[in-house]
Amino acid sequence: MLQKSLFLDQLASKKHWLIDGGIGTELERRGYRTTLPFWTARAASENPELLSKIYNEYLAAGCSILTTNTFRISWYLFERADRGDEFFSLLDQACQMCQQAGKAKGALIGGSMTTLEDCYRPDLVPATNVLQLYHEAQISALEKCSIDFILAETINSIREAEIILDICHRKRIPIVLSIISNGRSALLSGEKIIDLIDAIEAIKPEVLSINCRPMNDIQHDVKIIKRHFDGFAGAYANAPGHPHPTCGWSPSEDAILQLREFAIWSAEEDIKIIGGCCGTNPQMLNEMSRILKSR
Repeated sequence: MLQKSLFLDQLASKKHWLIDGGIGTELERRGYRTTLPFWTARAASENPELLSKIYNEYLAAGCSILTTNTFRISWYLFERADRGDEFFSLLDQACQMCQQAGKAKGALIGGSMTTLEDCYRPDLVPATNVLQLYHEAQISALEKCSIDFILAETINSIREAEIILDICHRKRIPIVLSIISNGRSALLSGEKIIDLIDAIEAIKPEVLSINCRPMNDIQHDVKIIKRHFDGFAGAYANAPGHPHPTCGWSPSEDAILQLREFAIWSAEEDIKIIGGCCGTNPQMLNEMSRILKSR
């Protein structure tokens, strides 16, 4: 784990950092079959060759940040399913795979985690004591793995964001906090982004980002971060298109063109971490990389 100051120095050393695109939807697109609640959590043990191939393709596309496939390797989910004995070994295996791929190319490794409940259901956010217990366990487990920073993704409420940030602050762990917003200046909980920024002023993350939404929504809401947050901003959007029941995502015909425009816009807005989320793939990220390099 990088020290917070070293992580900030790393970020400042480059104009933009390109984060990898979809991992879960890309596994599904290539035939890895999934079921909820664990989704792609077991990919590192069930199909490590495929996961490694995806990482290497993102690196070849120009990505400088890799994300561990730990979004659904959650102590909260595994314990509730009485599968706690699988959690630590699977988490470590997933992190090691990402680290082995990325470090050879000098990529930063973000340890992915998310909300305890469904990230699209802010109405299900558990009680504060439950959030504290399970996020402490999750972050402590990730801290022991081969990662450079915590990547808390698709966070949908101020309360859960504050708890995650407080734990990382106490442990002196660098964190990228990436929220999921509604395209109308608020988190999915309905709480205003500006109120989140005020709430986390004392324990602010190294990067405040928005992910897992259409490009237009992110472009609207990340401007609030740029205007009011005293730190680096991030933006990684879903591919134009929609979820698909068997292949993960069905991209629109002009998805690459739209993501090209998103990369141009992100560079002009001086976004530090840029990339793709659900439905994006190495080909799309390669085009975004080409745009960023040309600028």
